[in-house]
Amino acid sequence: RDELGAYPADGLKLAAGWAPVGKVTASRVLYRKLWPVSARDAVLLAAEARGPAGEVLRWGASIQHDAAPTDADRVRLEVLASGYLLEAAGPDATRVIMVSLVAPGDAPAFLVNRLAASRTLMVSKIRNLQAVREGVVA
Repeated sequence: RDELGAYPADGLKLAAGWAPVGKVTASRVLYRKLWPVSARDAVLLAAEARGPAGEVLRWGASIQHDAAPTDADRVRLEVLASGYLLEAAGPDATRVIMVSLVAPGDAPAFLVNRLAASRTLMVSKIRNLQAVREGVVA
């Protein structure tokens, strides 16, 4: 992941009780080649907010950025919307809701289906990252 820029989040229009966390970031994410398709990349604008009950929402979508021109060796993915919501589901439980809408380019259906199934593994990664960020796990 290459960070392309960070921008003030004070212009975000959020629902009542929600507050931005950090800055809005632009980044380029590189994906290695996975046979039988070529390598890919995505240029994303992402933001994070915290809700009134401590929920954490992180979301992003594709953008065009001058610092990340298209590369002839990669297919540019279009992320229509992607993100996750973390919310308490009890004293020792967290509910993770994840959405990922990506136009896969020229990838064959069997590969898209296989990768979609692997996205469920992201739930445990997100849970672990949040625990580390909040100091629950060293």
